[in-house]
Amino acid sequence: MDRMILYTPEVLYAVIAYYNAQVFPAQLIAAALALVAVGVALSGRPAAGGIAAAVGGGLWVWCGLTWFGTHYETINWAGFYYALAFAAQGALLLFWAIFRRRRLSPGAVVSGHGSGRLRAGGALALYALALHPLIEWTIGKSWAQAQYVGGSPDATVVFTLGLLAAVGRTPIWLTVISVLWLLLSGVWNLLLGAPDRLILPVLGLAFVALLALGIKRRPAKA
Repeated sequence: MDRMILYTPEVLYAVIAYYNAQVFPAQLIAAALALVAVGVALSGRPAAGGIAAAVGGGLWVWCGLTWFGTHYETINWAGFYYALAFAAQGALLLFWAIFRRRRLSPGAVVSGHGSGRLRAGGALALYALALHPLIEWTIGKSWAQAQYVGGSPDATVVFTLGLLAAVGRTPIWLTVISVLWLLLSGVWNLLLGAPDRLILPVLGLAFVALLALGIKRRPAKA
């Protein structure tokens, strides 16, 4: 099993710290955009869904290109493929942001229930954006080792799931890569021996499971 692990937690945290130092102050810009997106989502405005998807798409593309494509790939050859997956998910989000008003998804959609969905999604997005980095700081990590929305894949995925849940029904095809990544991240962090990095994957998967209880299908035409 140890042969599957390509690096130690210490190596990973060192690369994360180097990455965060290199891209600073991009974290602040990403946080500002994300905070605006949360505010718009919670406002319930008609354009909220498009704005949320556009911001989420941009964050996924940025994370794929800058984290996986230029830093994580130095310690894991799979980083190149992760970068492609995140860029693809970002493109899907941007596509949905532009064409969401058209009836693109005839299949099932992931849905919550009114104001409860909005509050739960907003809370999850804010947790990934602000509370989780604070928790990491309190357990002894430096600011450079923390997971930030837009820079950390787990934080970006969980934030986007919460944001999309807050603005309404989300096509299932828009959540597939997110769920697969959270599963992969959870298993990998278990093998890595980094239990502190399990919080976001477990939280995100639990949230998706709750939303799955609200899956609705269009009634069949007579």
